[in-house]
Amino acid sequence: MAQKKVEMAFVMSDTLNDAVNGTGNFNRKLDNINQIAALYPNYVQIVTSKSTGIKTITDLKGKRVATGAQNSGVEVASRTLLENVGITYGDIKVDYLGYAEAADALKAGKIDAAFLTSGIPNSSLMELQQSFDLQLVSIPADSVNQLAKDRPYFNAIDIPANTYGNSEAIPTAAIKNALVIRKDISEQDGYLLTKKFFESLLQLRTAHQAAQGISVTEAQKGLIAPLHPGAKKYYDEINAK
Repeated sequence: MAQKKVEMAFVMSDTLNDAVNGTGNFNRKLDNINQIAALYPNYVQIVTSKSTGIKTITDLKGKRVATGAQNSGVEVASRTLLENVGITYGDIKVDYLGYAEAADALKAGKIDAAFLTSGIPNSSLMELQQSFDLQLVSIPADSVNQLAKDRPYFNAIDIPANTYGNSEAIPTAAIKNALVIRKDISEQDGYLLTKKFFESLLQLRTAHQAAQGISVTEAQKGLIAPLHPGAKKYYDEINAK
């Protein structure tokens, strides 16, 4: 059976940047990628137990840390943020774990901290919070702002108070999700896909709280890959109204 081509996909902007520039985990540029929209921010949520005494990202040195599934967008961002504060993988004990596995490992005491980068709230953390002395770890805004000079897809942001029982807002980093499409899709099909996506926002917002951060205006900001001609046609229509 012939493999079906993927027409549209959600990716994190840091991974998309590596893909279109042939850097990081990509040994060549992927030229057949266009972007339709910049979406809601993925919050970098570093989680530990209150008993560890870990309060900020620099406290992770020498600890056992889950950085995300290997080569995933979460892991790429985790490694970049650690290196930005002078921590390499040689300075920590790395576990490559996804969301649910990381939450289970924290609860079992097998790791000291974990990166879970997603929209908020993260369902694995919501569940973990019920039976675990969850502590969010901060990433200072000045550190993120310094990183953003070279990697503008990173933004300083706060995890709001009471997201996971935290009494105060916690400074961290965010990376926007990107909605991408194959470059070889026709302008008309790209236009229809973009139009259908934005016309379906109400259902998306009902399905996931993070989709509240998607809007036509914000979707045109912070693009990483070239904008697909069909998406441009849609935005030109909207902007002209």
